[in-house]
Amino acid sequence: MARIDWTNEVTRRSNLVAHVQPRKVLFTDLTDAAAEALSQHIPATLVSRISTRDEAKLALLGVVRARDTEFAWGERNLGIGLMLARQTGAMLRVDPTVDPSNINFVEAGQHVLIACESGNEMSQIIASNLTHAIGGSLVVFDPLPDVEADELIEALYQVGGGAGAARFEDLSARVRALLPAEVRADRFTEVLFVTHRFPYGIGIPERPSSHLFAYPDLGRTIVQSLWATQNADLSARTALLVQPGQVVGSEITVIADALSRNRTLTRVLEGPGASVHRVDLLLQAVPWDLVVFSSHAGDAPGSRDTYVYVDDEGRERRLIVEQAVSIGVDPHQEDIPVKFFFNYQELDGVSWSDKAALAELPVGSALHAFHRLDVDQRRAARVESIRLPRVRNAMAIKLHDHVWFPAIHALAPGASPLVVVNACSSWHQMSGLFVYAGARAYIGTMFPVTDPEAQEVAGHLLDRELGQPLSHALWRAQHAVYGDGTRRPYLLIGLPFCRVQRNRVNSPPHLHRELTASIREIDARLTEELPADLRHNFARHRELMLEERRAVERTFTPDGRLRRRN
Repeated sequence: MARIDWTNEVTRRSNLVAHVQPRKVLFTDLTDAAAEALSQHIPATLVSRISTRDEAKLALLGVVRARDTEFAWGERNLGIGLMLARQTGAMLRVDPTVDPSNINFVEAGQHVLIACESGNEMSQIIASNLTHAIGGSLVVFDPLPDVEADELIEALYQVGGGAGAARFEDLSARVRALLPAEVRADRFTEVLFVTHRFPYGIGIPERPSSHLFAYPDLGRTIVQSLWATQNADLSARTALLVQPGQVVGSEITVIADALSRNRTLTRVLEGPGASVHRVDLLLQAVPWDLVVFSSHAGDAPGSRDTYVYVDDEGRERRLIVEQAVSIGVDPHQEDIPVKFFFNYQELDGVSWSDKAALAELPVGSALHAFHRLDVDQRRAARVESIRLPRVRNAMAIKLHDHVWFPAIHALAPGASPLVVVNACSSWHQMSGLFVYAGARAYIGTMFPVTDPEAQEVAGHLLDRELGQPLSHALWRAQHAVYGDGTRRPYLLIGLPFCRVQRNRVNSPPHLHRELTASIREIDARLTEELPADLRHNFARHRELMLEERRAVERTFTPDGRLRRRN
């Protein structure tokens, strides 16, 4: 609720509740403002607001089986304690006098091991819930220190060229040595890593692996993926393929041919059509089940800027940020839309990486005041600017007219696509942005791949392996291309059993219905009193949807048959 865009946070969570239709929704440790905001979108009959163990028991009567016994556990490794409590049929009771630090592994099924970095107890509890649900095993291990994680990620970023294979093999060996002893290829069929940010799967190339980010929104990400994977209607009905012309010999033709055999309704943006404005709008307005980019990607250039300004309480603040810019020309708008990427470096002399020191500062008021500055005010507040050839973590895709940051609050409702980005180092930062926006899973590369490689992997993954669990499908696709070697450039962010099922619907009428329903919703919103910028955004979305619906009507008959061309 301290975020400027808190309404988006409320919308994303309430939309998920609508998707999964739960029997009960519990609010705990929420502020009054957060509870009130969520309650406006979730039926009151579902909600219980709880603050004590007894209130939780009462709220869950008739929903889950009551536990008569208790299992005492300490304040750390709560995910492990929860697994052990479940195995004994007891309820977990946190007891600060118990030291659980010597227990970090619970073995059950060998079909999947969930390996969770420690340091975030909430993500550990969610990982434990997932492990229990799928009957797997769980191990918790110490996270990489930030300095070492930065070094390894930077080394991955630099892999490429003639010596790239040897460098990646060295990296894989280093990562394998960092993994806990329980992560063994001869013991488990596959491994899911719940990680703060590092792709540990490169340490076990001989087994399928997948990754989920511990923060933010791990729980929402898992439920979103479960909803999309288990819903047979959310099959490979529609696909958006983006080919700006940055790559020679693109794999898009191979993918389009494969999807046509699956009766997937495919939209291809090529050359000038693959503009920042067009891609950004289509992803937010039209429900896609598959999204594929074939282009270059990397950290965008930018600047390191120092700003001095006054916050809401009258305090002078000094903020240092590294920033990059994406420009998307909207032909229907006089102003040129500009999207900024900010990488905060320092506030009032305190490094952004020093979380303990930052906790002592009023950070929220500083950021609120900064982001309310308009272009002229921000320029006046800037006291120093240094050009940077690369802004770290400002990962962008090169489209036809400019670089594009996929900083989308939410993809179009009604779908949760698999996003595949065939671009150099595209897993870095970009994967988290797409999953945050609602993708069921993300597949990207850790280092450059050649055009023939991209075509072969895409052909396996989106043709022969379509409908199969993604972790195994991606592993088989890479094994078919690279053999038994260490080289595995592609990485999966998502549940290991996540999949996009083969198309089961008549796609053109489906898309026409979805677009018509969305247009009606926007028409209803446009009758309300809205801020000018929101009204403009709704109008842009409506115009695009009308254009896409007309394209469907020109190309297909109402029953989905291709129209004859005169």
